[in-house]
Amino acid sequence: MPQAACRGYRSIKDLSGLGAGSLSRKQANARGMADTTVKQVEGRFEATENVLHLWFPRVVRLTDAESVKAFFDEVVTDWIDPTPGRFYLLVNYQNLHIAAQAADDYAQSIRRFQHRLLGTFRYGVPADFTGVAVSLGNMRLKARANLFDDEAAARAAIAHSKQGEGKGGSGRG
Repeated sequence: MPQAACRGYRSIKDLSGLGAGSLSRKQANARGMADTTVKQVEGRFEATENVLHLWFPRVVRLTDAESVKAFFDEVVTDWIDPTPGRFYLLVNYQNLHIAAQAADDYAQSIRRFQHRLLGTFRYGVPADFTGVAVSLGNMRLKARANLFDDEAAARAAIAHSKQGEGKGGSGRG
């Protein structure tokens, strides 16, 4: 689609009258359109450490089944699926808030990708219901919540878990 035809439109959805309809991100990118969806999650895969590190640049509030599904769809599509093999997940929860009524949905959602993880290590958990939701979700999975005060402590726990792998430890968390 020519650049001039896109002027004045803020997103792919605004182009529906121009024949764009409901394009997937992949289709839109193939047509040279920028994806203007605001991402909730940022991160990087540290291949040498086998650690996927995720964080939330803006405040994210998971308040109901719909918000939890949208959040974890992004996590899985943009981060979990493209990461090779099994890996450690390091997550900065500083800007993530999970409401009490979303705890069950959170627990179900984290189950989706546990088979890909060697362990999950969390830090920066806010002093609200979020820590309880994380703990309950992991309790249902029979896995440790691995909550730490800061990134350094979480990374030290990952290093300790890696040492356990060589000695028959599971590293799951």
